[in-house]
Amino acid sequence: MKTVPLSEAQSSLTQLFDEAQAGSPVLLVREDQVLKLERVEPPEFGGDRRTLESMLLDALRSPHEDWTPQDLEDIARRVRARRAE
Repeated sequence: MKTVPLSEAQSSLTQLFDEAQAGSPVLLVREDQVLKLERVEPPEFGGDRRTLESMLLDALRSPHEDWTPQDLEDIARRVRARRAE
């Protein structure tokens, strides 16, 4: 695991993202605050719209509750892409 001061991370964010995506978490530090960048796999989806809604609601009530609206939109976009195949 790599630790990087936030002031230095801005110039190498792409590299840090790639490292975290490859499985090496990165800690960003600003004074006494720490943020962990790590890869997160969205759940697989194979159902209908009702199932998707249920999964999204479950995500809001689960350990994934810290997912952002963008994360949930990414899941929905993957579902739409699969349906278009």
